[in-house]
Amino acid sequence: MAATHCPRRTARPVLLGVLLSAALGGCAGDAAGDRPPVSIQRLAPILAPGAAPVPGERVVARWDVLAEPESWQYEAPQSETVPRADALGGDDRRVLRLSAERSDQMVRVIRDEPVDTREFNEVRLDVAFRGHGGVRVEFWRYGQVEWRTENIVVPADGRIHRIALGIPFRVRDRDPFERMSVRFDGNARAVDVRQIELISRSPASRAPDPATGPRLVLVGDDARLAMGVATDRPLLATGLVPTGGHLVFAAAQPHDLRRRLVGASLRVTIGDESGRTQQQRVHFERDGEDASRWHWSRVSLADFVGRSVTLRFEMETADGQPGACVLAEVAILAPGEARPMVLLVTTDTHRGDHIGLLSADGWLKTPVLDALAARGVLFEDCFAPTNSTNPSHAALMTGEHPRDVGVLNNVTSLLPSAPTIVQRFREAGYATWAALSTAHIGPETSGLGAGFERMSWPPHTPRRSGQTIRIVEDWLTERDGRPLFVWLHVFDAHWPYQPPEAFDRAYYPQAKDPFDPMLPGLDIQTAKWPADLIGLRDIEYPKAQYGAEVSSEDAELGRLLDDPRFAEAVIAVVGDHGESFGEHGIWFNHDGLYPQTLHVPLIVSWPGAPGGSRETVAVTHTDVGRTVLDLAGLGDAVFPGRNLLDRVGADAPRFALAMRATSASVTHGDLHLVLHLRAYALPAMSRGAEQHQVELYDLATDPEALLDVSAERPQDMRRLRARLIEWLGAARALGWAGRVTTDPTTVAELAELGYTNDTSPTPASLWIEDDCDWCRRAR
Repeated sequence: MAATHCPRRTARPVLLGVLLSAALGGCAGDAAGDRPPVSIQRLAPILAPGAAPVPGERVVARWDVLAEPESWQYEAPQSETVPRADALGGDDRRVLRLSAERSDQMVRVIRDEPVDTREFNEVRLDVAFRGHGGVRVEFWRYGQVEWRTENIVVPADGRIHRIALGIPFRVRDRDPFERMSVRFDGNARAVDVRQIELISRSPASRAPDPATGPRLVLVGDDARLAMGVATDRPLLATGLVPTGGHLVFAAAQPHDLRRRLVGASLRVTIGDESGRTQQQRVHFERDGEDASRWHWSRVSLADFVGRSVTLRFEMETADGQPGACVLAEVAILAPGEARPMVLLVTTDTHRGDHIGLLSADGWLKTPVLDALAARGVLFEDCFAPTNSTNPSHAALMTGEHPRDVGVLNNVTSLLPSAPTIVQRFREAGYATWAALSTAHIGPETSGLGAGFERMSWPPHTPRRSGQTIRIVEDWLTERDGRPLFVWLHVFDAHWPYQPPEAFDRAYYPQAKDPFDPMLPGLDIQTAKWPADLIGLRDIEYPKAQYGAEVSSEDAELGRLLDDPRFAEAVIAVVGDHGESFGEHGIWFNHDGLYPQTLHVPLIVSWPGAPGGSRETVAVTHTDVGRTVLDLAGLGDAVFPGRNLLDRVGADAPRFALAMRATSASVTHGDLHLVLHLRAYALPAMSRGAEQHQVELYDLATDPEALLDVSAERPQDMRRLRARLIEWLGAARALGWAGRVTTDPTTVAELAELGYTNDTSPTPASLWIEDDCDWCRRAR
């Protein structure tokens, strides 16, 4: 059982006198309207003794693409039959090899006859990949693809792998399709394929196996850490019931496990050694057209106080046929000492100068962030360690620099073994939730799901902050007084700047047409602008719309923070990176390592904070995790970084590494140096960079870093360059970088957001000295 206690005082030296002592001096209860504070006794259900084995699967069809040439069509730039010793096919050890050099070239095999998806729920094939890529199955009707599976990444080692692609209920409950195809996407690739199978699997085999532990199961837009409960495979859990104890759990029957118009339910039996029992039943949606949802249950255990109870979870169907559901968040709650709620808000693509309090002449209105700063501390000089979303969040969550984490683009995932702030809060007895606003930061691509009990992310198109916040508000109705860590990610300020109607042109004249050809032309190279801005005559228009996005996001955040449950919470709001409006030739994007892309907002508020404090000390957002752990009373939790409220180490250099390791930077005092590690020219940049090119800026006189003084101050340039190269050479291989997503849909969506060429390889070494002009100049 997770211990609960009042937050412990720490012995850290503290900025502004005794900030942490004020924060941790007492135990604040939950606000009015919430249940009294509780402790969580998490239960880990296991299979009941005598549970039936998972039913075997049935092979509906086994196809050989070489033995049945009349049933198959091939679509690829190159196709051939080649021998392969490890190929399936009896004595005929050959495979069909399909090749393509470019990612936009189609590679596909097509079964040119009707396919009845009501007879199977999985497609399996043996495939080998050379080059990075993935596979999906497509179903055709009226001469076009009507539905396709999600893309499954295939290891790029050239060996044959067995790949399984599931077919959900909504597709299986249809008339036969005209034909089926298997599509292979990715970069330059050669694909070997021979055998394809159609498999019918039981509901029990399609639900998360309790023997292998829970996994995130998505129901609607709400994923929870769950395991399967199937007919003849009940789960058992045991726990000791304290005074005031309640059982809580969530259950759902996802669409993939449902059958149309067949009722199903989960029966929960609570019993003790004396033979006393109590039952609770959860009925799942009956009509196949109704959306599946999570059912949250809270059951009083007043009759079992002081006793050890056994909980039995059994799946039942109305017709007695096999069925399955999923079970999540099983726990016994009991009264406990108060612990602060923790809210971490990450605001994507948010420039550090775009807060009302920091905007020039106060032109930008962010009353919610300003009010939060009035309750806590505003850090005016916070830099992110990189300029891209997923690497920045991986660094924030681990407290380690992207240089060492190894996640340097938006398609490389963080391994579940990487220790994160989320896991530290979960170990301390907190419920852990995350609501995210864009797909590529979701757990499937980013790997940031480890430690979360609940997550929500959009499947494709980014969603507005209001939609994401409403999910958190819905979840809060189930809080039950548990200590809670919430990560909220908002994405509104990212290009394209399209504020909602209430904020559209909030900072630009309604009657003015920024594309009016009668306006003076712009003396700016516009070839690198987004297509939406072709013909623009007033550069202030997109800047104003960006500001309107920030103000809209601020208003939505206000709706959440108005909830009284956040009145006594530890709250941190931080940007992941900034945005450029043409500085350094970078247009409406966050390429480059300049103040426009590294300077981000940071506000920290907590009970007892010195309201209205504004700190000019130089900080980095990788220290946010350590800070909120300390403020929540978890000062003993092992986690890297320094507390942002400590002066110790505040004058240290701040280092940054660009997405795909194209460049690195160091900021120390008033000087900011950029070292380009390789030559590159990105789509949003009017000018590229040469390999090993150096830039130096004096931020005291040039805060926007527009005047390169490397030639005028060679000693400063050489000193900082040497310090940066030393830092690059000290990289630690933590081994936390996971698989690379090559799903073409994800890659295409990232390209629309400006992350073109996101799959470019990173250098084997961050810095290799050579004899180029730039290196000779710096010696």
